[in-house]
Amino acid sequence: YVWLIPHKTHVNAGIVVRKGEKTGTEIRALLDTFLQQHYPKYQILHTYSALLPAPVSPGFFNIPACGDNWLLTGDAAGHVDLVTSEGIYYALESGRLAAEAILAGDLPSYDDRWQAAYGEQLRQKAAFMQSLENLSTGFGPEMAGAMLYKYMVDSLRSDS
Repeated sequence: YVWLIPHKTHVNAGIVVRKGEKTGTEIRALLDTFLQQHYPKYQILHTYSALLPAPVSPGFFNIPACGDNWLLTGDAAGHVDLVTSEGIYYALESGRLAAEAILAGDLPSYDDRWQAAYGEQLRQKAAFMQSLENLSTGFGPEMAGAMLYKYMVDSLRSDS
């Protein structure tokens, strides 16, 4: 997916593609094509790229995200919706939970807090994505794509 974040003097544009689906050159071409079609007068001021976390093992979410005098939140902790690649909710929620743990003077409680808030949800999404990878290996990427499409449609229906 593509996103645009407007600022007073410029717009940040970005694109997310799952690892291995496209090369860096192909990803950049997709974003450039989108921008040329919808914003023909755009100018590139700076470019930047980053890898987003995408752990597909449900067991990943059993690893502590804090310890003595440290904790990880959001993307740094791998707290990302593995189906949609969205991370803003988890960044904000984990930041709030981290603040609660810090204010309570109890950093280790952060793990209990995020696990209770959304840990099982992350494990379930990781298991789903792991199943999709297995389907893709066994039956081709079309099968995994069809299953992902069904999952997304079902999710939209249950939200309404």
